[in-house]
Amino acid sequence: MPARPDQLITVGDCDLHVRRQGRGKPLLYLHGTEGLTGIAPGLGALARTFDLIAPDHPGYGLSGDAAAVDTMSDLAMFYLDVLDQMGLEQVHVVGHSMGGWLALEIAVRNSHRLASLTLVDSAGIHVQGVDKGDLFICTPEEGLALMNHDLEAARVRHQAMVAEADPRMVYRNRVTTAKLCWQPRLFNPSLARWLHRVRLPTLLLWGENDQVLPPAYGEALSRAIAGSRLLTVPSCGHMLPFEQPDRFSGEVTTFIRSLAS
Repeated sequence: MPARPDQLITVGDCDLHVRRQGRGKPLLYLHGTEGLTGIAPGLGALARTFDLIAPDHPGYGLSGDAAAVDTMSDLAMFYLDVLDQMGLEQVHVVGHSMGGWLALEIAVRNSHRLASLTLVDSAGIHVQGVDKGDLFICTPEEGLALMNHDLEAARVRHQAMVAEADPRMVYRNRVTTAKLCWQPRLFNPSLARWLHRVRLPTLLLWGENDQVLPPAYGEALSRAIAGSRLLTVPSCGHMLPFEQPDRFSGEVTTFIRSLAS
């Protein structure tokens, strides 16, 4: 199905760039630390079943900045305004990495517009004694190896992204990620104590070889979120939606369809 024209919606003082594709139940995809360039293969597959809504967060991609957004907590409140403004109801939220953290921050505050959560290699909490990979102190090559299980395939994807992307946008994405995730690294010390407020059907998808947020983080989130289910994907690192797009889209689709049965 052809994509609808991208939207630019004004939320507060921010012009938010939104990619929208497909028809069906609304599915909000919250991207991770790298930002979102176009519609990745796994997202294109989801758009064959769902009304896929994929914004660039404020400070990323083609979106403007939002003066009120300095932390992930701020960004969660911003997205509650987005959901209100777009009039979305019963939204299935899929968040990757930082986007999973954002999904949790939204859900513990107000979930009345949400139908489910899918958290993919999600940041947001700290597990004592389990080190995270540090995305901020590595070279680009080291970063590829840290985030991906199949390094050669990751190099090919990265070269295609570099050829397509505006270098200024890539730099801006990194600056915004640092603002939101630098200190403390990739988590909110207060979030874990509120995860009991997540009362939505929740699927956790985790790369078995994730070096950024090892599977112990998925296990901890699964224990903290009542009724959640953890599925670990072999031969996959932190970038599951990109390393295994068919598995990613298939598991998300199966999970959401199961909720209607």
